[in-house]
Amino acid sequence: MALAGVIIGSTALVVAVMALPTVLEMMWGRPKISLDLGLEKIDGGIVLECTIWNEPITNKLLTALHVRRMVAEDVTAIFDVKSLSSDRNIFSGYIPKIRDFSGKYAQRVSLPCSPNRIQYQRP
Repeated sequence: MALAGVIIGSTALVVAVMALPTVLEMMWGRPKISLDLGLEKIDGGIVLECTIWNEPITNKLLTALHVRRMVAEDVTAIFDVKSLSSDRNIFSGYIPKIRDFSGKYAQRVSLPCSPNRIQYQRP
């Protein structure tokens, strides 16, 4: 009877250790979107550039346990531009095309966990 308890206990421990990364991914592996805005001068005009990315996991313990960041699905953006001086809308509801890490353009993209950033660019 004691041998059966040791075998069942050992099996339960192995299953718990194997399931640990999955449980940790549910808590700490959710997408973490970061955003950076900037202005760039192109052909005599000023272009608003927005860069987004899904932050990688940097915690050494979580990395050692092979916890991975989940993919952010269906990421899209909508811009409203207002004048600072008059608080008047210059334009609103603009949905830009997004250039993903492979160079393709779309209005919705998936953001895998990567240090690579994805840039919005006016068509």
